[in-house]
Amino acid sequence: MNIGGKYPGSPVEVATGQSLRNRTTCSSIHLLIVPIVMLRSRIFGRVTAYTGILAAILNWALYIPTIGNFLSVLSVVPLAIWNIRVARTLLKLGGTS
Repeated sequence: MNIGGKYPGSPVEVATGQSLRNRTTCSSIHLLIVPIVMLRSRIFGRVTAYTGILAAILNWALYIPTIGNFLSVLSVVPLAIWNIRVARTLLKLGGTS
């Protein structure tokens, strides 16, 4: 396996550059749309929706020059909380307690 990034599709190329920006942008847009739709729903609470919105905003902070990486990593905390809250609600809807 070539780690040096000399060939297209190498692990170094996949994790950096334009592909990283595209993945971050797409996941941030997804993370923003889903919680906004959750705000209109009676099934998910407002706290769950706003936690998802916070995670999306912090994920987009990757583009801020000096502190962007720190804020992007910090987005993992609200994202984890959002995932747990969504999972609990879906399990309740499915009849599993």
